[in-house]
Amino acid sequence: MPIVRRLWRSPGAWFAAVALGIPAACAIDATLALNEGEQWGLATLAWLVVAGVLLELPRERRRVVLCFLPLITAAEFLLSHEQGWYAYRLGNIPPWIPPAHGIVFLTALCAVDARRLPTALLAWTAAGLQAAYCVLNLAVRGDELGAVLGAFYLAGMVVLPADGKRFYAGLGLVVAYLEIVGSSLGTWAWAPVIHGLVTTNPPSGAIGGYAMVDGAAFVLAGCLTWVAARVAAPRLVHGESG
Repeated sequence: MPIVRRLWRSPGAWFAAVALGIPAACAIDATLALNEGEQWGLATLAWLVVAGVLLELPRERRRVVLCFLPLITAAEFLLSHEQGWYAYRLGNIPPWIPPAHGIVFLTALCAVDARRLPTALLAWTAAGLQAAYCVLNLAVRGDELGAVLGAFYLAGMVVLPADGKRFYAGLGLVVAYLEIVGSSLGTWAWAPVIHGLVTTNPPSGAIGGYAMVDGAAFVLAGCLTWVAARVAAPRLVHGESG
């Protein structure tokens, strides 16, 4: 999709499109019945966006995104269907959700390259807002799970290098936004108690769960790169000696 590729090359336009696309997708979902044809129309559009951006990415980043997509899909089934942390409006996992997660991940990657704001300012603004959100939600609404999961995100922000801080800053801002929009429009709802901890709609610490899956994607991509290099090395040696 040429328009997707043009948006990706302009971070400001990409961020604006995502900010508008999240409520639009949730509003469209609210009109859909439990019908595969209708549900897959929105999913097709989301997958086209992901595919368009993948064409723009270098190999290393493309590998990370391709590792992330199956991991987040598995996390959806585990947390929604198996653990019952949250439920979607129709009781299914809408098919547009996995590629939408991909768009969120790509938006965080875009924040790495959008250098208009200094890393320290971006990172600590996002971390400060997330900390304030968790504390306020805990004090006012008793969101215990949000406080616990939010702490994972803040810990990652402390220990990560500069690019990691930019990635997590972008991720934190977009996830907080989409959770507020999605739960407010009834696209999904979180359980009132999860593993004995009170949670709310929206949960202030959902970013902590995202951070864990994203981190796993980077680790998995790094392992695959290492394995590929190990497999290729003997072939290169053999080719040179021949």
